[in-house]
Amino acid sequence: MTGLSTVAAMGCGGAGTLDAARIEKAIEVSIAQQRHVLSIAVCPTRVARQAGKQFTCTVTTANGQQVRFVVTQKDDKGHVNYQAAGA
Repeated sequence: MTGLSTVAAMGCGGAGTLDAARIEKAIEVSIAQQRHVLSIAVCPTRVARQAGKQFTCTVTTANGQQVRFVVTQKDDKGHVNYQAAGA
C-alpha cells in the first residue's frame, strides 16, 4: 500500500490530547478514496498535542494486509499529516 499521499487531518481531542478516532477515520477515508480499499485504522489514544511529535497507526485492509502509517503533528492545535510508512 505504498504510494498513499500525505494527507492533513484535524485531530483535536479533549484536555490537550489528539482525537484518535478522528485521525483513524481520516486515514480510512483516504485509503478508500485513493485505493478503493476498505480498512480499519487503529491509532494510540491519549497522544499529547505537540508540534513535530510522531506516532504510528496500524491499518488492516479488508484482505488482511497490515500497513503502518506515520502520523506527524503539524502544530499543537491537532493538525496532523500522515503517510504510509516507507512511502
